[in-house]
Amino acid sequence: MSRVSLAILAVTLTLATSARAQDNDNVPDVRCLVVALDLSKSPDPQMRSLAMSAGLYFVGRLRGRAPDLDLEAAIVQQLRIMTREDLRTERDRCGTVLAGQADRLAVMGEHLRGMAAATAESQPPPDAAPPK
Repeated sequence: MSRVSLAILAVTLTLATSARAQDNDNVPDVRCLVVALDLSKSPDPQMRSLAMSAGLYFVGRLRGRAPDLDLEAAIVQQLRIMTREDLRTERDRCGTVLAGQADRLAVMGEHLRGMAAATAESQPPPDAAPPK
């Protein structure tokens, strides 16, 4: 084999391995999306609302990581293999992911409110005369 052929083979193998790794990274989020779809069938309006928010969150993660992912095919693949027990287990795992993100957003909100308050304190009141 020539050096060029070996180089092409190496690049091809690297890309294939990277694509498989990316697919493996996507499976947990696809499974969370399946959980959200399952929860969206709940008779409880709050649960349906939570399911919609969770679904949008995980779709965003997937689209951000793998914009070309065939999301429908990935969902169908997981629907075919997930059991009711898998749904319960994944519901707990996905809930932990969402709770962690909610905590991080709450902390960020507190920081931003503090920054806004500090900025407001350093600014003259809107009706104050400009300094001379």
